[in-house]
Amino acid sequence: MSAVDPVVEGRTEMVRKILDLGERFVMQRGYHAFSYQHVAEELDVKPAAVHYHFRTKPDLVAAVLDRYHARFHRWAEARRDAPPMQRLVDYVQLSRDIVAAERVCALGMMATQFGTVPEEVQDRTMALQAEIFGWLESMLEEGRAQGVFAFQGPASARAAELGCTVLGAQQLGRVRGPEAFEAVAAQIPRSLAAT
Repeated sequence: MSAVDPVVEGRTEMVRKILDLGERFVMQRGYHAFSYQHVAEELDVKPAAVHYHFRTKPDLVAAVLDRYHARFHRWAEARRDAPPMQRLVDYVQLSRDIVAAERVCALGMMATQFGTVPEEVQDRTMALQAEIFGWLESMLEEGRAQGVFAFQGPASARAAELGCTVLGAQQLGRVRGPEAFEAVAAQIPRSLAAT
């Protein structure tokens, strides 16, 4: 998921570096396990330099989530015309790449800490969840209409199940290694394919 970054466009290179580190820390450690001191040390600057660009940690993490959300949206739009099964495979690959980097997606990490993060971070987390699960729902509806996917019940419920399965598989991959993620990931297309 890369391209022009609307959250950074027109801002300084330092902002991009801060956001990159903030995203890495969010995806590796979660909200509570990093501070501006960690960011400053990685950049070899004083914490005040980080505060200059992002007044508070909630401001930084909200910007990280905004950027992550925008990147997912662009990623999904780039696959709009792909067949539903290919979109599903690409979605699983996206998570595979995250697991290979020894991370958990921003949604998965923030969801586990949802009740303990500031409201602006909760708002961004809910918006990201709505975007991802909405995309999954549309893909599943289209695939079922084309006879590619077979499942019972509303696509929204199946999208929530699929999203939670992938998020859980990422967590399992952290604990048990990438092969544990792969064991779950291999079942996802099989569980949906119309036979």
